[in-house]
Amino acid sequence: PAVPRVFAWVPHGYWCVVCSRDAMSRMSPRLLLVDDHALYLTGLRLMLAEGWPQADVALAHDWREATSAVETGRPDLVLLDVHLPDADGLGVLPSLLERHPGLKVLLMSADVGPALIRQAREAGACGYLHKSAGPQEVIQAVSACLDHGAAWALLPYAWAEPAPAVPQGVAEPSSLAE
Repeated sequence: PAVPRVFAWVPHGYWCVVCSRDAMSRMSPRLLLVDDHALYLTGLRLMLAEGWPQADVALAHDWREATSAVETGRPDLVLLDVHLPDADGLGVLPSLLERHPGLKVLLMSADVGPALIRQAREAGACGYLHKSAGPQEVIQAVSACLDHGAAWALLPYAWAEPAPAVPQGVAEPSSLAE
């Protein structure tokens, strides 16, 4: 990820690069991954290591562990599963964001649909990541949340909005091949 730089003149005639805390967190972000499936957490951690080898990545397997990790670790971004054994990720999101203003949360699920994505957006999530996403999609979504505060533009249009109905009298695409 690109790092914004500010050049400052220091005594003895040298220029130095000064990076803000925000810039440093983009280079080595503090990430919290919350999912009840150990295999998925391990794979996600490996994917994120490609984009941020210096990242501080914490893991939580349920909501209880996640709340403790947010309090102690102060992550820059939480990747939160929608379906946890002890909580509904979408349901607990508003209270989490209220207790930790400025925290960014990227929801994850194997479920997808316009209603779920709309609810995630309204609840304050910075994005929605389908669990079938590949390494490049994961890195793009995390980068978008860290750098811009949102990853909604990365969603395939078909996930975010219902497909428009085919007008009467227009042939369905499958019938055109016949």
